[in-house]
Amino acid sequence: MLKQVFRILSNSNSEYSNLPKTYLYNEGWMLRLTLNFFSLNDIKDFPLSFNGRKNWYSEALLPTQFKPQILKDTLGEHWSHADGVYGDFIIGKGAKEDLQLQLNPKVFVVLEAKMFSKFTPSVTHAKYYNQAARTVACIAEVLNIAKVEPKNFQKLGFYVLAPTEIIDKEGSFSKFTSKEHIKKIVYERVTEYSSIEKSSWYDKKFLPLIEKIDIALISWEEIISVIMKRDMRYGQELKEFYEKCKFYNRLKKRSL
Repeated sequence: MLKQVFRILSNSNSEYSNLPKTYLYNEGWMLRLTLNFFSLNDIKDFPLSFNGRKNWYSEALLPTQFKPQILKDTLGEHWSHADGVYGDFIIGKGAKEDLQLQLNPKVFVVLEAKMFSKFTPSVTHAKYYNQAARTVACIAEVLNIAKVEPKNFQKLGFYVLAPTEIIDKEGSFSKFTSKEHIKKIVYERVTEYSSIEKSSWYDKKFLPLIEKIDIALISWEEIISVIMKRDMRYGQELKEFYEKCKFYNRLKKRSL
């Protein structure tokens, strides 16, 4: 049966495709191909360095400090999907895609992959609470649950991967990934609750995390350039795949 799955996906590259081109050519597969490379190649002095780790996962679920307290809780939110993660974690001990840290973790990085989409509000009744702020808050909660301190990590990161043209054109990308903006948004979220517990979490868990974590925008073009220096063939194939991602996602955006 897996052969049939591969056949259907491979046909996405032909005029006889049974699926929209964007089922294959999208930011999700760009990220998986990128993580696969960096897990197999130790490239230092680059944000996506795995620090000797091999472990990565796509579409992990991250816990939230703001889970619903009652039925139809208008402030609550559910676990958040992370496009990609790598480091010292395990998946599925609680539920199938749930993430939790291993004992004595030293590396934990979360990635958000973009092609031409913007950061979007994530909570129905908190429109200001964008993906970047929510993800960083979830990272703080991951550490909180594991009872580990940010200062004990060798590497903590949140990276947004997107085309250069979108990073340059969309001022919101730089705004949303600034630490001051994220602190402001998460603080606003906390104050909605008028809760000592939430305020304590912000002061003791979130603020130490925001001081330690590395947050950056990284272009797909830069990633491809770094990969090409190590493996020209892989880099060239990834570049060709990326060009198709941009082409078909532009068409999709125009049709909306």
